[in-house]
Amino acid sequence: MFKQIFDSVRTEISGKKAKDTAAQIARFHRIEVSPHYRGAAGWCYNQFRGYSLSTELTHYTADGKTMYWSFLLPEEWSIQSATLKIGGELWAEFCENNMSVIQRSSPIHAEAEIIPIETIDEESFKNVKGKIVYTPLPLEKVWCTAFYHGALGIG
Repeated sequence: MFKQIFDSVRTEISGKKAKDTAAQIARFHRIEVSPHYRGAAGWCYNQFRGYSLSTELTHYTADGKTMYWSFLLPEEWSIQSATLKIGGELWAEFCENNMSVIQRSSPIHAEAEIIPIETIDEESFKNVKGKIVYTPLPLEKVWCTAFYHGALGIG
């Protein structure tokens, strides 16, 4: 019986189809509580419906006030464009690489010095006020300390 099911499924599945599907989903910047996430969910919903699968798309209020279980949904975040230029040279552009922006970033238009941070200690952050922190460290380990000390942003 398993062989019969496997043979039936094998005719419908292919590595190319899987790769193409992943590429279609990757077109959307999938930051939760954003129009882009909603677009990806809608695309998946339509694909599933096209395969005659029973599908439901659930919507939640993302206003920065509403709790779902113990999770406070942040306010919906939407980005249209972003660029990073250093010394007049383009380093990153959202429309070319939608992963070049940290989710829920605040808009900023500034010329600022970039300061590298490679360790998480108070001494490293003493001169970040009014500057943009550049770091290979995980964002969750850096952002609170950087903004506490007055950094304009993190890259």
